[in-house]
Amino acid sequence: MRLTLFFIFIFLSFFNIVYAQQRINGYIYDETGKSLSGIRVYNITTGNEIISGEQGNFSIIAGPGDELRFTSVHFERAFIVISYEDFGKNLTIKLTSVVREIEKVELGFRPTGDFLKDINRLPRNKKKERMDEHIKESIALGENKMITKPVAKIPESFDYTGIVKGGFPVGSIRDRTDKYHLMNWIRESLGEDYFTSMQIPQSRVDRFITYSLVGFDISKLLKYGIYTDQDLTNIKVQMEKKKDDFIKAIKKTNETK
Repeated sequence: MRLTLFFIFIFLSFFNIVYAQQRINGYIYDETGKSLSGIRVYNITTGNEIISGEQGNFSIIAGPGDELRFTSVHFERAFIVISYEDFGKNLTIKLTSVVREIEKVELGFRPTGDFLKDINRLPRNKKKERMDEHIKESIALGENKMITKPVAKIPESFDYTGIVKGGFPVGSIRDRTDKYHLMNWIRESLGEDYFTSMQIPQSRVDRFITYSLVGFDISKLLKYGIYTDQDLTNIKVQMEKKKDDFIKAIKKTNETK
């Protein structure tokens, strides 16, 4: 009996070693049957990623249980978990096109055609503006409990506590992982010298990035998981706008200590 169990154990170990890391091959197409090139194939488990070829073909290293993610700005994100049966065959991945709807905007006045004039005529929510100012200052202050935090009441549907602490409390584990991945990409792409030149203390860089992203639409970056040079440029512009207020809040914090 023991000998039988021993041989079973040896067989299973050999089986796992054989399938531990092999190439998974496949083909990506859309709902019309057209092959899709330029699709990002990302192994969430190992961190490996490749781009599908001109004929929609891809080949990536993976093991049983690894999760592959397929992303593109033009298609809905897709996932697949690799099983032992997937090795040795050509997988077929179907992606669905993204439907973009434009919402109707009611201005409440007759526009003149001059953007700068018209934007100043839009109704302003003074309560929201005051709350935004309190939130911005709170983010910059960090977690120093000796400092009085803003007393503005934040709606329950907008839980900001985690962001003040430097994290992202909302969404699934995958959403939070994507947000951390985005922040790390921003920091690594810009480099420490960039933040030093902006007079941002190294200990405050992550909080500054979080602060700069407040009010900046990152939904598409998180949805598709693809970051471009243009995205980085837009984020840098946002940081330049937020830099002075952030540094001012830090100085105010130091003065009250």
